[in-house]
Amino acid sequence: MALPTKHEFFVADDARAEKDDKTTLVGLYMGAEVLMAPGVPVHLPVLLPGLAVVCVLYGGFGKYQMTADLLGPDNKPVAPPMTGEVPKEKAKSLTLQFKIAPFPLHAFGKFQLTVHLQEDGQTKDYPCPFFIGEKSSGAL
Repeated sequence: MALPTKHEFFVADDARAEKDDKTTLVGLYMGAEVLMAPGVPVHLPVLLPGLAVVCVLYGGFGKYQMTADLLGPDNKPVAPPMTGEVPKEKAKSLTLQFKIAPFPLHAFGKFQLTVHLQEDGQTKDYPCPFFIGEKSSGAL
């Protein structure tokens, strides 16, 4: 038993688990940048219909205790921590989907979902940073 060795992540409007370990992403944001349409005024705070972060973990296998934290640009939680036990089979990836709907947007900037996995007293963090802002304000 060992913790996963690498990860990748995707940010989208929605994510759905399908049969045969497939995931459907709707409204994928390339480069983990959620950019508001130019010319459309956004008055903060605002509720986005939803936002999904999908974290895919590779390597390792076992049963892990998982906690996931989503922090906003001010380093304060955007949502309560998500917790649970997640099993990972050997030689298979593990896909974790986190969806917040509606998504409360109080400020533009860098957000970060961090998945913390623990096994046998050992913890490893898997950061998933993304940017939400106006198209002209820059990115990560």
